[in-house]
Amino acid sequence: VRFLIVRLADGSISTALDACQICGPLGYGQEGDTAICKNCNAPIAMDTIGQGGGCNPLPLAASLETGSVVIAVGELTKAEPHFK
Repeated sequence: VRFLIVRLADGSISTALDACQICGPLGYGQEGDTAICKNCNAPIAMDTIGQGGGCNPLPLAASLETGSVVIAVGELTKAEPHFK
């Protein structure tokens, strides 16, 4: 399962799957401060990663614990159908 982690301007993190409900699992690239959908070329503002909707990457729940990003195995299991 591929996922994205973005550090936002306020220092917090946002996580999402490297897939979208509309375009599927082709994922995203990055041009400067913008994520770009590899399927439809839609520009995605980095501060919206993890919010879902439109062509934004699918949200993925995670937490920051002692400087490490923690993603529960159950979250990755829920993500599996999006990568088939």
